[in-house]
Amino acid sequence: MLIGYARTSTLDQTAGFEAQLTELKQAGCEKVFSEQVSSVAPRAQLDAALEYIREGDVLVVSKLDRPARSTQHLLEIVERVKRKGAHLQIINLGIDTSTATGKLLLTMIAAIGQFEREMMLERQREGIAKAKSDGKYKGRAPTARAKAAQARSLKDEGVGATEIARRLKIGRASVYRVLTAAGPSGANLTLGARACGGDDVVRISSECTSSERCPQRRIRRRGNMPFVIPSEGGCQCGEIRYRLIGEPILLAVCHCTDCKHQSGSAFGMSLRMRKADVELLQGAPKQWTTRSDNGNPKICVFCSSCGTRLWHGPGPLGNLSVKPGTLDDPSQLAPRYEGWTKRKLPWLRIEGLEASFEEQGSSHRPASAS
Repeated sequence: MLIGYARTSTLDQTAGFEAQLTELKQAGCEKVFSEQVSSVAPRAQLDAALEYIREGDVLVVSKLDRPARSTQHLLEIVERVKRKGAHLQIINLGIDTSTATGKLLLTMIAAIGQFEREMMLERQREGIAKAKSDGKYKGRAPTARAKAAQARSLKDEGVGATEIARRLKIGRASVYRVLTAAGPSGANLTLGARACGGDDVVRISSECTSSERCPQRRIRRRGNMPFVIPSEGGCQCGEIRYRLIGEPILLAVCHCTDCKHQSGSAFGMSLRMRKADVELLQGAPKQWTTRSDNGNPKICVFCSSCGTRLWHGPGPLGNLSVKPGTLDDPSQLAPRYEGWTKRKLPWLRIEGLEASFEEQGSSHRPASAS
């Protein structure tokens, strides 16, 4: 069976995307996996294609750079295909890894392609450095900063960050950044803050009084869960780094089977975040899909070097479930809920929770208090 895979880096590359799909259909592919993600982002559909193939199948791509981001990544893909008893075909190069010659040509061309890209990036950096020294290079026009005054004005009118982002056609994270950079007033507007010591926000500043506006670092307080914004974290080996730039939706203890397995402990923890509020700073995490205790698919994102589980999702609502133990300072968080208590170990007690649920989420029946 011929299995196709197509990818473009952005949603704007419609023509190239459709051309790949057409080429794969013409090659006789019975099933095609496709996605539009950047070269450094996780590739869920590629992983799905590699899971789908069986012995004797052929994974078909239109070009060499569609599945792989480097020579090493390409060789990893070839090895995964080989372990399944399948092989890889690249249409525009006429390469088939079922033959020894095909494998040799694939490795050589991939190495040359990576070398050319690295040389191009080096020349680009040299050109930018020279242009900067000549005063000719100023970078991309700052679209969000150019609209900072409009963002502050809308916030003064009581408009929320999501609506500001929609009206100004900038990212929600950009709204937070431009408001924070605005100084004391903007910093307070970013989080809808009150004076220090209020019910919603507690600020870290030795100079604050209850009547002052304070531009210092803030803690967002939701119920009994304070949270420093922004917060960074990463995997155990340091290869993957991320930043949380928005307030969390909730923090919960989870007693499901998968959370116990991935944490190696009596329970796991889940910090629910909007996808737009999680920024990948460094590295290229991998992902695989399993089944949660309720039978739904669960995308697990992890570091390929040390195996640290970083987050799950995105889920049906587009949210990520970040593993709070991977934060640089997880001590700032206190859970408010617990889920899957029907899988909870009988000796375990967690104090100070607002609610417990026999399964997942508030739509399920509450369990007895912990």
